[in-house]
Amino acid sequence: MIAEAETLFERGGYVHLRRAFSVYRELEEAGVDRSRFAAGYAGTALLLAARAREMGIRTSEPLSVARELIRSEAAPAALESAAEVVSRLPVKTLGVWADASSPAAVPDEESPDRERPSPDFEAGPADRPLFAYLRALHREQAGQTDEAKADLAESLKTFPGSLLL
Repeated sequence: MIAEAETLFERGGYVHLRRAFSVYRELEEAGVDRSRFAAGYAGTALLLAARAREMGIRTSEPLSVARELIRSEAAPAALESAAEVVSRLPVKTLGVWADASSPAAVPDEESPDRERPSPDFEAGPADRPLFAYLRALHREQAGQTDEAKADLAESLKTFPGSLLL
């Protein structure tokens, strides 16, 4: 099942990510050792949260799951920067559609007005398409459009054929 979730994650589309998230949740509920899949589960949760916000889907569950995995040290601490970027993403269409699979279909629980430190991408692995994608989103949010485009272009060269980018 872990391989199925990883394959779905690599496809990168919202529906695939939702299914991968469900597979990881099923593994957790079945009592499979979390250390075997925590990094993939957290990465899937973060990308799902980002895709949902891009599409205007209001859901807090994936980001909450990722943060819990990071806090429990089951997932790599380097994902904290990625979680920070995702939490700053605006819900593009003001959340006109609530994800029915989420019991708390609301935007991120943190106030968008709260002062937060800038995410540190130097701590994250540069060899992962997920980090390249989130780094470009961060630069776009910061108004560094040209840098974001250049970062994505370089990432596409580094990760040819990656559906995450």
